[in-house]
Amino acid sequence: MARTEAPAGDRPRVMLVGAYERDNFGDLLFLLQTERYLRQAAVTAAAPFPGDMTRLLDRAIPAYGPLLASERYDAIWTVGGEVGSTSVLGALRMSMPPGFVRAYDAAAPADRQAMLERVHGTAPMESPYVPRPTAYPANATAASVLHSVGLAGVTGLPPDEQARRLEVLREADRISVRDRLSSELLAAHGIAHRLAPDLVHTLAVTRPVQRHPREADTVLVQISAAHLRTLGVEAFAEALARSTRLAPYRIRLFLAGSAPGHDSVGSYERLADLVRARRPDRDIAISPERRPYDRVDAIAAARLWIGLSLHGRIVAAAYGVPRISLAKRKLNAYAQTWDPDMPYGVTPENLDDAVAEALSPAVAARSADVGEDLARTADAEIRQAVTETLGPSLSDPAVLVSRAARRITALEALRHDEVARARNRAAEGDGAALVPQRPLERLAALPRPATGRLLTSGLRRVRAGRRRHRQR
Repeated sequence: MARTEAPAGDRPRVMLVGAYERDNFGDLLFLLQTERYLRQAAVTAAAPFPGDMTRLLDRAIPAYGPLLASERYDAIWTVGGEVGSTSVLGALRMSMPPGFVRAYDAAAPADRQAMLERVHGTAPMESPYVPRPTAYPANATAASVLHSVGLAGVTGLPPDEQARRLEVLREADRISVRDRLSSELLAAHGIAHRLAPDLVHTLAVTRPVQRHPREADTVLVQISAAHLRTLGVEAFAEALARSTRLAPYRIRLFLAGSAPGHDSVGSYERLADLVRARRPDRDIAISPERRPYDRVDAIAAARLWIGLSLHGRIVAAAYGVPRISLAKRKLNAYAQTWDPDMPYGVTPENLDDAVAEALSPAVAARSADVGEDLARTADAEIRQAVTETLGPSLSDPAVLVSRAARRITALEALRHDEVARARNRAAEGDGAALVPQRPLERLAALPRPATGRLLTSGLRRVRAGRRRHRQR
């Protein structure tokens, strides 16, 4: 894996963290697009758990835990996605092979912890896609970036877990969120951040629309297996079959990801069979594209996009393709923030009306410049993030000292809260609380080793920064 080799010369080392150890369209695009903007850096792409992504990315993806524990990076960069509420167990179930998940479910609690540590390492993992730099002594003062993330899901967590996630976020140097709900959450807790369109809009800059001949007779439809179960596959099939405005078009069922909890070929086959049974003349089949940019090209060439995938809508916007989003909180929040003219919050009952609206000249006129505007804004935002993170401040002693001091404060607040929670449970008679089991609680029960490690790591980076300044 050439991307994980030590860089030549003074190229900054950047650890990119995201959900690209599994097949999910948007997450894979986050990685590929971020790499385009970090060509001056030596980039390592890693995830909470390892995965072989040769089929889709031409590489294997390592777990970030062992790498951050053993190697030093200049920056740890979360590449995007809905990372606010994802749990360790949820990430494991979506990422690891089914055999591992079954063995994990059948194991005793102590054995489960050992299994996690074998694939991720021993450092605490409060938020699987947002590594806490202070959990890794070698990288305790590395720059921390969260770019193009969604964090609104934090509000749905239990209060103790919300507090942990917010303290992890306080260690970040730069946070860019992609929707107003996430921005409002951070603002309410005094966490500095920026609000900007999703990074994937930059496709309009890096892969211009002229590359894509439009297939005026194709409509792409995407819906997850879970959502089909909730709606009822029969009800959704009925909506596609009875839509008079879809009648002139070929319907292609689009796979936005085949990882657990995403789309399903089997569900699509059942859906297509039901549509054909109701309307034998309806041309419906499964779209064959699987690699990330092939999927992008399919959307760019379509007449209309209909789906639950946020990045399906974003790619369609990038290329000026009319788009309809089915009802989903994350999608609704994003569309309200950046792309309100094209239909969203659509249900099977009003799908046909939404098709008419999305294809109408009036809506097309109102949204004509949306794709280019969002692409320019997203392009400027990531360029600024790269400059701020990997520019002169990378080795500025004052920046490193300030970062170390801020993280010590956040870490001590986290430690204090964990101690208080453990004591409260002990006072309530929970004997297990006397021997904390969570990684952070184990940290809280010890003297303050993390503060000393953080200071040591910070001093090392300050000295290295001073040497670089003298050499210049």
